[in-house]
Amino acid sequence: MNATKLCSIDGCENKILARELCNAHYKRWRKHGDPLKGLVRRFKTVEENIESRTISKPNGCLEWIGYKDVGGYGVIQIGEIHWRVHRYAWSHEHGAIPDNMEIDHMCHNRACHNIDHLRVVTRKQNTENHQGATSRSSSGVRGVWWDEKVSKWCVLVTHHGERHWGGSHANLHDAESAAINLRNELHTHNDLDRIA
Repeated sequence: MNATKLCSIDGCENKILARELCNAHYKRWRKHGDPLKGLVRRFKTVEENIESRTISKPNGCLEWIGYKDVGGYGVIQIGEIHWRVHRYAWSHEHGAIPDNMEIDHMCHNRACHNIDHLRVVTRKQNTENHQGATSRSSSGVRGVWWDEKVSKWCVLVTHHGERHWGGSHANLHDAESAAINLRNELHTHNDLDRIA
């Protein structure tokens, strides 16, 4: 299988169009004779750019108010590269993010780029740190659903791709407690479950 060839400009991850350059760098090369000339910058530094589009929240979040992607993550363009702002902030402070690792928002605010609210985690650890039930949840409680067949609240927690049964319960409060206890037993990064 052939790997996709990327632009030869450091940090650019766009596909090559011609002369080992992506479309944008190739156009600049044709116009200016240099693939890096012709960039218009409003700010002197990236940090100045980020600061101009950030508000401080009472909980300590540094919230990006510029462009956000469909997932709610702040996005900034640096040269020809589009960065998620929280990933740029982490990389700028701590260096490159290790392969196969993600940056988790401990604050659950995807627009936040306060590095004190961020941590490097695996995909599994990132999925453990949920704020609550999904929007499809009928119970409003993470890992709990109503089973019509037995007329009880049932608990199921996933860990390493395996489902772990937490029993069926007569009331929602007991089912929620069982789900939290099971997650605390199986998970390491379920912060909200551990606050209580």
